Amino acid sequence: MGRELRLDKEGGFWQCSECGWIYEYLTLVDVPSGQLEQELRLLLITERDKRFTSHICAEYPKKRDEQE
Repeated sequence: MGRELRLDKEGGFWQCSECGWIYEYLTLVDVPSGQLEQELRLLLITERDKRFTSHICAEYPKKRDEQE
């Protein structure tokens, strides 16, 4: 089974199931002005998925207490 993008409900952030990578949220400053709410939502989801897909697990080792 490959890596998955998981929501840490306790911390409220997205992370990789296989390494220590955490998605750093975009702020409104990062979003072009004039975007409608639905377009903004799609933009943020697309950017999150793109960053998840492109990260390299070897560059984000899990902390010792996170290892299974």
